[in-house]
Amino acid sequence: MPTPRQLDPTRTTMIRKALLKEYYKQIRRFRLELYTAIVSDDSFGLTVNEPWNFLGLKDKIKHFTEWVARKARQVFTSGWEKVQIRKAFVKSGKRSIKKADKELADSPVLDQMLEGSEQMEILMNRTSLEFAAVAARLSSSMAREVSEGLIGGETARQILDRVDEQLDKEQPERLIHTEVTRAAAWGALVAYGILGIEEVVAEVEFTTQGDSRVCPECSGLNGRIYKVEESFGVIPVHPRCRCYWKPA
Repeated sequence: MPTPRQLDPTRTTMIRKALLKEYYKQIRRFRLELYTAIVSDDSFGLTVNEPWNFLGLKDKIKHFTEWVARKARQVFTSGWEKVQIRKAFVKSGKRSIKKADKELADSPVLDQMLEGSEQMEILMNRTSLEFAAVAARLSSSMAREVSEGLIGGETARQILDRVDEQLDKEQPERLIHTEVTRAAAWGALVAYGILGIEEVVAEVEFTTQGDSRVCPECSGLNGRIYKVEESFGVIPVHPRCRCYWKPA
């Protein structure tokens, strides 16, 4: 039977949960803003809508499309998405330093080097780009639903329901899991680089079937030694990957 550490060598379960919780908090905020704009304030003039009356239809769609694209980007890339990525990176780096040299575990200089690393900035910006893509995908699908609702003569409430359904179709768990794993892997590599460790080996995730088999998608990493500088981008191997680096 695999141990909890073998099932998730990154030890980032709580960080993933915290990021997922924050994502759904932003979704609730977005839903409220959609309701206010579409129904309460009727900001787009959707309450006066007759079937196949195209007078002003183009302007309504244009107005909503511009608003929802701007609002979605504000909601999904306002900085909250970087917080847990930074935490995963720093926590992993500190854990890796402690594993390699316990005497350096509480070094403030090493902490500053980790938190000021270029790699951490790259990771946080990457995460923002991933969530910006989520925002673009959602705003595009919402604009399409508004167009169809207007053409069909639906009420503002019916159009809101159409738009709201698009939020439920987005599944963030895969993205969050993968990016947190990436942050943990990079944090470890940066820490080893700071310590002068030149080679690493993967601590490969195990399957959950209870037979202690290595994940088949990650089995190619098992036992292979990598140069630290060549290891960035190797892990995660696949979406939801849980592999991790340790000194060779």
